Amino acid sequence: FGGNDMLLSPRALVEIGELYRNDGVVNGQRVLPEGWVEASWTARGSSPWTGDGYGYGWFITTLADTPVMYGRGYGGQALFVVPERAMTVVITSDPNPPSPGGQFQQQLNALVAGLLEEGEAAEP
Repeated sequence: FGGNDMLLSPRALVEIGELYRNDGVVNGQRVLPEGWVEASWTARGSSPWTGDGYGYGWFITTLADTPVMYGRGYGGQALFVVPERAMTVVITSDPNPPSPGGQFQQQLNALVAGLLEEGEAAEP
């Protein structure tokens, strides 16, 4: 079950998201093996709660007709990566009490879908 009690700041989560969004390259230097990001973003199963695909530590879904990869942590922490739109979205919250599961995921998905739709409307 991933890494528990990592206590990552929003900035650290953005760095992870950007690392993956940029295919494992940071400042022009490859830090993840070539092909790793694509492999980890390939569904090998699915969530019994959302039906979203699940790769190596990432859920895979489509929001606003756009491929989106995301990870969730305890208490409402979330990281969404949208390579097609050069977008990384991080959400953190107080883990006590923890988020209400599926309802919270639906709210997060609606938020990210709204950002994608707004961005699409703003494009010339």
